[in-house]
Amino acid sequence: MLQTFILGLLLGLGAAVPMGPVNIEIMRRNLTYGWSAGVTLGLGACAADLCYILVLSLGLLSILHYPLILGSLGMAGSLVLAWFAYGAFRLSTTPTNGHEVPRKSPLRSFIEGLAMTLVNPFTVLFWMSVSAQLASLSGQSHSIGFAAAGVILGTVSWIAVYNTMLHMTRKRITPHIRKILNVIAGLVLVGFAIYGFIHGLRLTTTSM
Repeated sequence: MLQTFILGLLLGLGAAVPMGPVNIEIMRRNLTYGWSAGVTLGLGACAADLCYILVLSLGLLSILHYPLILGSLGMAGSLVLAWFAYGAFRLSTTPTNGHEVPRKSPLRSFIEGLAMTLVNPFTVLFWMSVSAQLASLSGQSHSIGFAAAGVILGTVSWIAVYNTMLHMTRKRITPHIRKILNVIAGLVLVGFAIYGFIHGLRLTTTSM
């Protein structure tokens, strides 16, 4: 059981740590709205990873091996990333007049983190790549439970450490620099969205 827990821990860290669209958005939320906004978005992403663990345990992730389904999901996820990029660009042009930006609802941040991660094509590809490691656990409820606990610990630990470091940095960043960072984050998210959309489009067209 310890081995299964450690596997889940490593998978959780593997899904959470790489600097992809989700971590970019967590950084933007934390520096713009505060620590709680980054944490709740990250917890939504953690919930999405748990959903993939459940789907893997039921053997349902195999449907994503069909190029048409995977490509369609990739294009849908790219549109979601483009929407987050739009939000970053819009915020970069909003005057603050020296005041703090109003905080986002924790529930809304959680739901947005969940949605962003569920349809994020890069997250989908990650869990598909590790499906073989978890395939042997399907049908073993106790093993899946230990793996899920490891995933939770790995992702939540990263969310806490990452957001704490960002929060400490936030105190030294002026509103003007935050606007610049929103522009940079928006450009990065647009890049991820374009790449994911093109890749998804290729998958759908080759499957027809």
